[in-house]
Order: sequence, then structure tokens, then C-alpha cells
Amino acid sequence: MCGKHNIFTINTRQQVRTTQTNHKHASIHLSPIRKHDHPWSKLLPMEIGSFEIRRATPADMLGVADLLAEWPGHEEEAQMIRRGWMSEDLLHWVAADDSCVVGWLKGHHEQPKIWQSVRGFEDKREGWLCSYLALLFVGSSARGSGVATALLDAFECEARDHGNSLVMLNPDASEPGLEDRLRSFYGKRGYSMPIAKDGNSYLLAKSL
Repeated sequence: MCGKHNIFTINTRQQVRTTQTNHKHASIHLSPIRKHDHPWSKLLPMEIGSFEIRRATPADMLGVADLLAEWPGHEEEAQMIRRGWMSEDLLHWVAADDSCVVGWLKGHHEQPKIWQSVRGFEDKREGWLCSYLALLFVGSSARGSGVATALLDAFECEARDHGNSLVMLNPDASEPGLEDRLRSFYGKRGYSMPIAKDGNSYLLAKSL
């Protein structure tokens, strides 16, 4: 179980370190682990400094808006965030240093319906929940650095903490060619296309 609060820091020259705290406003809710028990303990090919993976705060959202503005089709959402909008029904995570946000993930762990669209889950009890990853963005300066994987690992760990055994996402993208790259990225991390009940196979899923 992910029972304590930790702050995970990615560094170019050393292993990931965790700082545990019992403060109720700690940045991240993950299980206490030994360094060699988790993939974050491996050296990441970071070339852009040291970044913290944590829950987003309102102060991070202007940085999130700048991040979104880099991606075609998300300009309107970036403007909404600059005006103070932040969806309260979703969890927000960021990869950030002291001055900027380089990665952002949003999703939630109480998705009651989307799993019903795929075969193999028909026998789940009423009220069964899965986790849903809504968006994952990494800034151009940090792509290929391990930030996206670290954000995804954090989200999956918290999904387990909620007792969920399934994560689902929709890799649809407006930028030409991006959907194929997204499917490749998630495929390498254990996500696959389940058989849809309605024949529309567009979701990806991973059993935890």
C-alpha cells in the first residue's frame, strides 16, 4: 500500500531519492520504498537538471498553461487555465524545478463506466472503479528525458493505493502522427488495446 507521503526527485547524476514526511499537505502520496525496489531507483538519462514529481498546486497552473500552449489544439484550454480554471474532479501532477513546469499529468481514480466499454470486465461488481489517465504532456525541453515515464509511474502507484487494478486512457491526438507515437510510448510501458464491446478499439488499458 502507498501509505506515506514522499517527494520524488529526478536528478541527472544520482539515483532518485525520496524524502518522507507526515505533513498533511505533502506533495505526493506514494508508498515508502527501498531504492532498489522501484524503477525510479535506476539512473535516468536526464540532461536538463533536477525535477520534482509532485501534485500540482494553483501556483503551478500558469506553467501548465505555457506547457499546453506548445501543443496544437490545446490553445483554448491553455487560455482557460490562465484565467484561473482548474478541473477539481481530476488529480493534477507536475514535473517541475524551482522555476518552471516541464511535465503535467491529469487523471482520476474513480472512473465507474469506461471499463464497461471493453470485453473481459462484464463480471465486475456494480460500483467497480478503475483509474483513467486524461492527459499527459511534457515540454519540448524535457522530451526523451524520462519525465513522462516518471509521471506515469507516480499515477500508477497511486492507482494501486486506491485499490484499483486497471488504468485506461484514450491516446487520441490532434497533431498528425502523434497518436502513433503515443501508442508506441504506452505500449512499451505495458498498455495494450483491449477488445471493445462495440467494435470501436481506441482505448488503451493496463492491468496493475
